[in-house]
Amino acid sequence: MKNNNFIMNLSYLDGGAIYLNQISEIIFLGNTFQQNQSKAGNGGAIYCFSSIFSQLNDNIFFQNSCKQGSGGALLLNNCDIQNMTDNIFKQNSALIGGAFRYQGIQPYVLQKANLSQKILIQNQNSFIKNYAQLYGKNIGSYPFYLDVKNQMQDDLQIQSAQLNNLQSGSTSSPIIMRLIDEEMREVSFFQNTSQINQDILIEFSSYLLELQSQEVGLYGDLRQNYNFDSFGFVFNASYSYQPNANSSITVKTVSPIPILNTTTFKFENQELSISIDVNFRKCQQGEILQTLQKYKICYTCLQGNYCLQDPNQFENLECLKCPLGTKNCYSNIIQLQNGYWSKNQNSDLIYQCINPEFCISEDPSNKFGCQIGHVGAICESCDYQGIVWGSKYGRSS
Repeated sequence: MKNNNFIMNLSYLDGGAIYLNQISEIIFLGNTFQQNQSKAGNGGAIYCFSSIFSQLNDNIFFQNSCKQGSGGALLLNNCDIQNMTDNIFKQNSALIGGAFRYQGIQPYVLQKANLSQKILIQNQNSFIKNYAQLYGKNIGSYPFYLDVKNQMQDDLQIQSAQLNNLQSGSTSSPIIMRLIDEEMREVSFFQNTSQINQDILIEFSSYLLELQSQEVGLYGDLRQNYNFDSFGFVFNASYSYQPNANSSITVKTVSPIPILNTTTFKFENQELSISIDVNFRKCQQGEILQTLQKYKICYTCLQGNYCLQDPNQFENLECLKCPLGTKNCYSNIIQLQNGYWSKNQNSDLIYQCINPEFCISEDPSNKFGCQIGHVGAICESCDYQGIVWGSKYGRSS
């Protein structure tokens, strides 16, 4: 097919202008496809099923669309493209694959394990201001990667991530996961389903993620749908393993989704997953080492209890009740009442002051628990040198 114009054609099914079905050799040269639309189907200008483009050269695809489906200009369903140069894809739009989407197999012109071949194809063709609401701004197929938000790296290195300084037995900051397309852009989701065709509704219903591990104890809601407030899949989980040790957790799709086999270049239903390294810190002051099932956890002493000893040096520690003279205590924090004094915050040796009005630990204006001008044990000395209070103080007779 050569030097033809297809302008403002409309289809309520697949293929706004052309539907290609099981054709062994297709040659498109110098054609123009402009403002064609598949209203409720896929392939704004062309829908291709089980066919081969031996040449797709020097064509113009301009402002073609499928508002409820995939492939703004072209939808490839088990279709191959063997040669593709000097085409212009401009201002085409779809939910997935603004210029085109491929399913079933990866076309020959895109076959490579990294992005370099795709970049080459995009350099040999012009992709200008195409738009995809969900993913695949220019070229789309399926989500290619999972990543921890804000940890994405270049190309295939995206498949590793890590969480550091975890407290065994405690809830960490939320992990926010996202799906990434082959153009390394984040997959968007939709809340209004009225303008989405059935194929895409079914596809996105499978994007449910699960957190699991063979070694680490995980507690919480371990299956998550997309969270529109956080723009990702949010996991609030606690992690139990061993202090000062390393392991891994996995985030994966609950249901298999189409994943590209880079040997056969066919899509096969598999679980999309990412391994996340988890690194646990040592237990800290204010925590005690406890056994929970097969795990060792760093238990934080709660309100009304404290521990000042190093859990890495002493075994069988317990959280102690707040001592006399304290307003409150928790972890390794001891808050004194007015009228009491201790050497520092890491001491539970608490003394009642001879002159209670000198000891004002509850007053924000205190320094080392003492009233202005006072220093030393139980605040009985004066700051003669002005070292603490900035001015010299002495006793009046």
